[in-house]
Amino acid sequence: MKSKKAQIMIYILLGLILLIGFSFVFYLNNSNINEEVEIEKSSKATFDIAPIKLYVQNCIESIGKNALIFIGEQGGYYEVKKPYLKDDKFNLPYYLYNRLDFSPSKEQIEKEVSEYVDSNLQYCINDFEEFKRQGFDISQDKTKSNTRIGTNSVSIDVNFPIEIRKENNLQKIDNFNVLLNNIHLS
Repeated sequence: MKSKKAQIMIYILLGLILLIGFSFVFYLNNSNINEEVEIEKSSKATFDIAPIKLYVQNCIESIGKNALIFIGEQGGYYEVKKPYLKDDKFNLPYYLYNRLDFSPSKEQIEKEVSEYVDSNLQYCINDFEEFKRQGFDISQDKTKSNTRIGTNSVSIDVNFPIEIRKENNLQKIDNFNVLLNNIHLS
């Protein structure tokens, strides 16, 4: 009878060892899967583009203010149309010449501000050199601005496609809007 009890005890011990072994292997496999999921999550994690967006917004605001000053000094034009009076510092358009009206409309001034922003934004952006030194790879496309003059403000919408890469992550920004308040043009 002792031999039967010994045999049963051996089978129970073997079963217990197998159960512990399978449990250990199962645990290791699950921990590897969890680590792979964490690695996958961290590789898909995005980076903060808020500083780049703020940088572009500030440039648009600065260029927009400069545009209003420059265009104001040139009688409502970014590039003064003929006929005009040439001065050492700037050119002044004739609003009336030979009984013809050459004064710019509100829509023309909006277009002139937009042209100024499109032509000068790249100088302020400076090819994102500061961000490139921080490890960002930034590519950009041409800007297309649209300006609206209100009674107390000027709104500048800029379509400026930007692709921002850092490590294996990519984010895109396309549209920016700046509202310049307390501006009385109309």
